[in-house]
Amino acid sequence: MMRQATEHDFDQVWRILRQAASWMMANGRDQWDDKYPTAESVHGDIARGEGWVIELDGRVVAYCAIALGGEPSYDQLDGQWLTPGPYTVVHRAAIDLASRGQGLGHRFFAQAEQMSRDRGWPSVRVDTNHDNREMLSLIARRGYRPTGKCYYFHGGRHVERLAFELPL
Repeated sequence: MMRQATEHDFDQVWRILRQAASWMMANGRDQWDDKYPTAESVHGDIARGEGWVIELDGRVVAYCAIALGGEPSYDQLDGQWLTPGPYTVVHRAAIDLASRGQGLGHRFFAQAEQMSRDRGWPSVRVDTNHDNREMLSLIARRGYRPTGKCYYFHGGRHVERLAFELPL
């Protein structure tokens, strides 16, 4: 079952995000680390109604932020977006390692895409690191197209991410 996250879910969500960050670091990935995601970002997601969880057998096994307010770093895209106007953003998607391979990531993206359609918005946007093979594969299978690069400031350094968009 997919639903909006509540503060009651925080400990389970935090465990999933820390597990994903540890897995990325252990596998030489340069997207998440011991500084990101932050607890503050997750609490903010939940407070804004942007945090989503998937439960299996009564246990939270996946988390994702689906934002309807845009992403400031996307305003400075090194590239070109495919559509003008408002858009939905997918951020901080993570699946419990024991629950991977069940299509849970697809469910988050389907939710984001439906939320955009319901508002009459033209697209969904997402960014990821060049070495996040799982996310790159997922967004390619869903038809997201590369649009350029965006930049963030995390942990005292500027980081580059590949940006993608799905026109609806």
